[in-house]
This record gives sequence, C-alpha cells and structure tokens, in this order.
Amino acid sequence: METGANIVRRYAKSEPVERIDIICAHYENFTSIIDSFEVGVFHLISCEKAYNRQKRKADLGVRIQNGKGHSDPTGQQAVENVMIKDAIRECDFSGDLLKDTENAEEHRRDILTIQMMREEFDVFDAHLKALKRKEYRMMYSYLVGEKEMQDIADEEHMLCESARNKISKTKKQLTMEVLPFFKERL
Repeated sequence: METGANIVRRYAKSEPVERIDIICAHYENFTSIIDSFEVGVFHLISCEKAYNRQKRKADLGVRIQNGKGHSDPTGQQAVENVMIKDAIRECDFSGDLLKDTENAEEHRRDILTIQMMREEFDVFDAHLKALKRKEYRMMYSYLVGEKEMQDIADEEHMLCESARNKISKTKKQLTMEVLPFFKERL
C-alpha cells in the first residue's frame, strides 16, 4: 500500500495526465492525503527551527538576563507555529518561514507541491461536478469505489461493458477538459 507521502512525491514528479490519474485513483481521500502531508511538513519545519535555534543558543554559552520585558517561549512558539501554518497554506516564502531549517529547498518543493495538488484537485472536482447528472453519478461512484462496475451498470440500466465504456469515455472527456488548467511542471 502506497503511503500519502509517496503519493505526494510521485505527484510532484508526474506529468499532468499522470497527475489526473493519481487524482482519480485516490479521489475519495485525496484532500486528506494533502492535509496529512501538510501537517508532516509543518512538523518537520517547526522541529528543525526549534532544534537549530536551541543548538545556536547552546553554542553561545551562558544566557544573560537583561531585565527588559518578560520572556514567553511558549507564546513565541505558538505565534511562530501559526505563522508557519499560514505561510505553508498561502505558499508564502517571504519572511522567516524556512530560516533555521536544514532542508529549505526540499520544504519549498513540498509546499509548492501541496499548493499545486490543492489547486488541481479543485479544478478536477469542479469539472467533475459540472458533468451531466448521469455521467456524474457513474463517474463519482467509480472514483469513490462505493460500487462495483456491475452495480453501477444495474443502477443505470446498462450492460456492464456499456457502463465501463461510458466511464472510460467520461474520464477521457474530463481529462481533456481539465488538462489546460494543470501546470506543466512544478
């Protein structure tokens, strides 16, 4: 079974048509895959920043209290966490998002992939929902895997092979419609 991180990594390296196939194969939980990967990226960035800050403080030697203001490391960490989450969500690399991280370029690529996946899924989903009612019903049932092909065919009063052909034709149509809206490369 392929992990969410592997799906995201494969998505980042794939051509647009292959990315459409990945969306189709994982349609039912695609946004959950993105969300879980995003949480992982947030955690990695947050941990790297904290570790490198702590390491830098230890390298400086003895801490001197200057009496100005109050130190609130928990509050500062909470604010930084919100800023990191917002920056990831908005794909905003300005500021200090990747400062104090060891894998800044990898994190940048992961964040850009997350954004691309969300945008392309939204395009795919909007076009799916714009299909004619019968095509949508059949394609949606196929994508979420809630019914076997025979059940879909029975529900639509079709032969199994006819249902299979209809879904294949609808997928090709959907692919051609969304392809112009997909990025060529990351």
